[in-house]
Amino acid sequence: MRWLLVLLLVASPVQADWFETGLVLSSGADLGTTVVALDRGLVEQNPFAPESIEAMVAFKVVGTAAVIGIYRVLKPRHPGLAKALAIIGIVAWSFAAGWNVYQIREQT
Repeated sequence: MRWLLVLLLVASPVQADWFETGLVLSSGADLGTTVVALDRGLVEQNPFAPESIEAMVAFKVVGTAAVIGIYRVLKPRHPGLAKALAIIGIVAWSFAAGWNVYQIREQT
């Protein structure tokens, strides 16, 4: 499982900008903290998330790639909209990771 988190961190191509890097890092943080929370007996609260860890990882990788793909399509003609999309994704995934950490700490 840990190798998948490393893969998420290095999967972003070399030409990635800061917004793409932020999307990959925040998505990876959300996934990593979700896995830790599930390992500690907490229950996934996202109704759209798959039940198995493997499916959850695949769902997160595909979702992250889709957001980055949309960002890259929008960036040349609509840079403001592309940045807004990236910022929303970064904030949402960062909040989810922070919420996971909070839940883990509350449990202990």
